[in-house]
Amino acid sequence: MDGDLPTGWVREYEGRNGAEYFHEPRELALSILPRYDSPNGRASEMTASGYLVRVHRLFGDGYWTPLTLGRTATLAEAKDLALAYMQRLHREDGTRTEELSAIAGVAPYTDDLLVRLVRTRSEFALRAVAHRSSDDVRVAYERDEAGGLSAVEARARCRRLARALDADGTEPASVVVTAADQTLVYVAPTGEPTDGTLFSFDPGARLVLPDLLDDLEALLARRQREGSDSDRDDAR
Repeated sequence: MDGDLPTGWVREYEGRNGAEYFHEPRELALSILPRYDSPNGRASEMTASGYLVRVHRLFGDGYWTPLTLGRTATLAEAKDLALAYMQRLHREDGTRTEELSAIAGVAPYTDDLLVRLVRTRSEFALRAVAHRSSDDVRVAYERDEAGGLSAVEARARCRRLARALDADGTEPASVVVTAADQTLVYVAPTGEPTDGTLFSFDPGARLVLPDLLDDLEALLARRQREGSDSDRDDAR
């Protein structure tokens, strides 16, 4: 990555196999890591098959886990994605965007990224995620100990929350319903109630609204544009 970095960012290392950057006062790190198809051989003697761009919080609360911005085919593309994140974190007017919101603003969509970001945002209170398109509902994530969420149950919940949305085509649209046993969030990024995503959280989950909704709307709008989904090679 040639030239100066955006305000607050420091280049720790850049080489032919990756890079690492820190945000002063070094509470945040941005890494570019090579990935190899073959498990054998020395890394220095192999050609990377792709690159992961990851964000790490070094200090602070215990709810942050490393999050993958995306996987690219070339180091140059990885650096471009890393730069987009740096620029998003510090906008042109000098204001700082929160770290997770910056991820939601630039990362290519995958279900894995959506789940990781929402789990971090909710302090691991996320139980399940289900995508709805008309009457087709697919459960994208279930927390192991949270109990099974069938497609029939997810469809019923999606329909119930979709009815609570204003059906005036406002884009995006979202609704939050709190009950004794769970909190449900339904987000329709296009404003169409029958095309949205359902999130189930533990009762009493500490959800920071509207920031969470803003991030969900940004990611799910990208899902609509880029195609849904989790089948793409992502963070693993």
